[in-house]
Amino acid sequence: MQVSVLFPYRMKLDGSNGGGANATLALLQEVAQHGHRVTVYIPDDMPRETVCNLIEFRWFVLSTEKIIVKDELFVFVLFDDKRALLAQFSLSKSTKRAILYHNAVFDLTNKDLLRFYKKWPDVFFVVSQYPANLAMKLGITPVCILHNGVAPVFRSVVPKLRVALTPDFIFVGALVKEKGFLYLIPAFQRLMSHYPNARLKIIGSSSMWDREKPDFEVLEHENIEFLGELTQDKIAPLYQKSTFVVLPSEMEACPLSILDGMWFGCVPIVSNRGGLPEIVENGKTGFVLPELSTNALYEAFIKALSLSVVQYRAMQENIINSVAKSDWSQAAATLELIKQKTRGLSCLWLL
Repeated sequence: MQVSVLFPYRMKLDGSNGGGANATLALLQEVAQHGHRVTVYIPDDMPRETVCNLIEFRWFVLSTEKIIVKDELFVFVLFDDKRALLAQFSLSKSTKRAILYHNAVFDLTNKDLLRFYKKWPDVFFVVSQYPANLAMKLGITPVCILHNGVAPVFRSVVPKLRVALTPDFIFVGALVKEKGFLYLIPAFQRLMSHYPNARLKIIGSSSMWDREKPDFEVLEHENIEFLGELTQDKIAPLYQKSTFVVLPSEMEACPLSILDGMWFGCVPIVSNRGGLPEIVENGKTGFVLPELSTNALYEAFIKALSLSVVQYRAMQENIINSVAKSDWSQAAATLELIKQKTRGLSCLWLL
């Protein structure tokens, strides 16, 4: 099977991308490892540092150079609405039928994209029940669910149960309001007044401070480490040393940082938004906030640190068993199944 991908963004093979790009890369590498040919088209204004011996990369002029899709399976990756709308016009009109896959929550403010969603795909794939329900509500049908997987580089590590319940927290994601970052820092600062040895590692970056004025002061504190963007091989040992992984997002579909953290046995503390409650079962595989607020996050921190030794071990076992099925090979097998069922239908993969 030949898979062609239109990717209008920079893709870094070291895993220091955002979740959507890492998900795309993990899936494409899995497909390539199954013996399929993968070609990725990248706009000419993107850096040409992307190299992978399993994947062929080609550069094209965005919005002017047409890509003729003659392959069995076609993938269209989307993160930013403006570039995505330009990129879709780079496709030849010969690509009329498609299967659409969405790894995020819809931007309902963009009517052009919404019309695109309704008009093009024959089947709409999403990564959790929440966007599936939203898609059907918007009249986008039929809808199928295909969950994200744990990063392949992490799955090579055998999960181990921890013995001690330590106040070590990790946050992996963009430092933006949408990821709940404005709740995280005040809640953790409050926690440190009760747990002076509590530690928080923050992996990610953003131009947030240029755009927003948070109502708190980010203190220089030895217990809070801003580590910036890190490659996956450097994130792995940080997950292993952390007890809790935190993501109080305003909206998520199926975040990789939570799946990855759970693979290492980290107890997730998440908001009740989007698809997060589908990944985390409150009280069994982690903690789901009853509401999104600084106080609710702080109380979840306290409750998590109050687990007994027996409760903590049982929760770790539940977490590891729950995330064991999150494997990208399932997604690759699904693509092959799509090909067989549709007899070569052109497909669109949208993140």
